[in-house]
Amino acid sequence: MPSHRFTLRALACLTATGLSGVALLGLGAAPASATTNRSAIVSAAVGQIGDNGCSPNSYYGSCSQEWCADFARWAWSQGGVDVSALGATVTTFVNYGDNNGTWHDPGSYTPQPGDAMIFGGSGYPTKASGGAHVGLVVSVSGSTITEIGGNQSGTVSEITGTAAYIESQLEGGYNFLGYVSPVGAIPAGFNVTAHAQQSGSTVNLTSTVTANGYVNYVNYVITGPGGYNQTFRAGGGPTNPNTTGYAYAWNTSGLASGTYSIQPVANETDGANHTYAATTVQVSSGMARLVSGDFLNNGRIDIAGIDANNNLKLYTNDGTGHLSDSGVYMLGNTGLWAGFKQITAGDFLNNGRIDIAGIDANNNLKLYTNDGTGHLSDSGIYMLGNTGLWGGFKQIVAGDFLNNGRIDIAGIDANNNLKLYTNDGTGHLSDSGVYMLGNTGLWAGFKQITAGDFLNNGRIDIAGIDANNNLKLYTNDGTGHLSDSGVYMLGNTGLWGGFRSVVAGNYLGDGRISVAGIDANNNLKLYTNDGTGHLSDSGIYMLGNTGLWAGFGS
Repeated sequence: MPSHRFTLRALACLTATGLSGVALLGLGAAPASATTNRSAIVSAAVGQIGDNGCSPNSYYGSCSQEWCADFARWAWSQGGVDVSALGATVTTFVNYGDNNGTWHDPGSYTPQPGDAMIFGGSGYPTKASGGAHVGLVVSVSGSTITEIGGNQSGTVSEITGTAAYIESQLEGGYNFLGYVSPVGAIPAGFNVTAHAQQSGSTVNLTSTVTANGYVNYVNYVITGPGGYNQTFRAGGGPTNPNTTGYAYAWNTSGLASGTYSIQPVANETDGANHTYAATTVQVSSGMARLVSGDFLNNGRIDIAGIDANNNLKLYTNDGTGHLSDSGVYMLGNTGLWAGFKQITAGDFLNNGRIDIAGIDANNNLKLYTNDGTGHLSDSGIYMLGNTGLWGGFKQIVAGDFLNNGRIDIAGIDANNNLKLYTNDGTGHLSDSGVYMLGNTGLWAGFKQITAGDFLNNGRIDIAGIDANNNLKLYTNDGTGHLSDSGVYMLGNTGLWGGFRSVVAGNYLGDGRISVAGIDANNNLKLYTNDGTGHLSDSGIYMLGNTGLWAGFGS
C-alpha cells in the first residue's frame, strides 16, 4: 500500500460492521433533504483541505481509523444527502451506487462535481472486492478531473489529472473503478432547452427539461439591439420530461426590430444557477413594410419588403405564387430605408415600370424609379414637396383609382380619413387630397390597407384589416369614391388579428387579385380570390413556414 495512506485497512472493515450505526463525535452532518446540492458538497470538502482527520476536525470518528469514506460521507451530508446507508468503508459507497442506480462505469459517463470516485488498490482491486479508496469530484474539464479526498497522504488534499492518473497517484498500478452519484443530485446530461413562439407582438417562451424535479424556476435572459438586456422569471415546470413548461409571455411591443438572444438560466435543486444554450427570435417593432408588383416586367407579381437590416429586398414569383428563397437588394445593402414608415408600389411615371414610393424619415413622400430589372434609382424625388406633409399618415396605397391610366396614391391621414392624391402622370401629386369615403374618421381602427381590382371589373378597390381583425372590401365607383359599407372578404371571425401586412396582386397569373400577408407566425401566406372578392378560407405558404418575415417591420 502506498506510503501516503494509513495502513489500518482491517480496522476500517471492523468499523464498518461494529460502528456504522453509532453516532460518533466530530463535525455535524447537515440534515438530509429531498434534493442534493452538489455545490455544497464541493464547498464543504474544499473547505477542509489540509485537515488531518483529527485536528481541527474529525469526520464520524476519523481520528481512529482509515477515514477516506468517513470524509466523503461527511461531505455528502453537507449537501443534503441521506447518508444513513453509508459507513466507514469504501464498500458502502459501492453498495449505495448499486442499490440506488447511481453507479457509473468509467468511460461511459461524464462525472459531475460532488460524485464519489472509487479507486482500486491492494487487496481491493475490483468493484466486487469493494474498492480501496474513495474521493470526490471537485471539477471536470474534458478528461481532466480535480479530485479531493480524505486520508490522502494523511490529510484532505486535491489531485488533478485523468482518472487513471489520479488512481496511479493514490494506489499505484491498479485500475480506477467508477463513480457514484448522490441520490437527488442533478443527473448527468441534464439539459434545459428554451423555445420561442411568436404570436403578434407576444413571444411565448417555454422550456423543456430532460428530467423532472430538478428545476425550481427558469430565468430567461434576453439581449438584443440597442443594448436591450432583460431577465424574466418563469416557474411551473412540465409534468413529464421533454414536455414544455416554465412559460412566460414576453411582450415585444415598442422594441427595436432585430435578432434577440434568449438564454435559459435554470435555478436548480442543487442551489445553483445553470446556464444552457440560447435560442434566437426575430422581433419586428410594428407593421411590415411590404409591397407587390411586376418589378421585373415579366408578367409576374413579385413581393418586395424592408428587412430587419433596413434594406429593400425583392422576392421573385415563379408564377404559381411561390417566391424565390433568397431576396435580392433593390437599392444596395446600406440600410437606406431605416427611416421609412410606409412604402407602396406602382407605375407612377406611366412607362411600364413598377417604381416604389415611400414616406421617409422627414415625412416626405419620395419616389424611387425602377430601371426595369428590379433595381431602383439611388436618390428619390419628392412627389409632393418636402414640407413633411405625410407625417400623420398611417397607411398608403397606390392604384389607378380614377381609371384614367395614372397611378395615384391614397392614404389614411392623421384624422383617420382616407384621402386620394392624384398623379399628373410624371410622378407628382396634387397638393390637396380628396376624401374617398367622407371625413368621419371611419378608418381609425384599420391596421393595414391594400388596393386592387378585386371584383375584376376594371376598378381599383380598397381592402383593409379593420378594428375587429376582419378583412373588409370597399368598392370603388370608378371616380375614386368608395362604397360606404365594406363587405367581408373572408368571414367576420377575426382571422386577420395577427397579420402585420397585407398586399394584393395577381400572384397566380389567373387574372384575379388575391391577397397575401405576413401572419402571426411571420410567414407569408396567400389567400386566393374567387373573382367576386371572396377569399379562400386557408392560406398557402409563399416561401415556407420558417418565420422568415419576422424582421420585416416598421
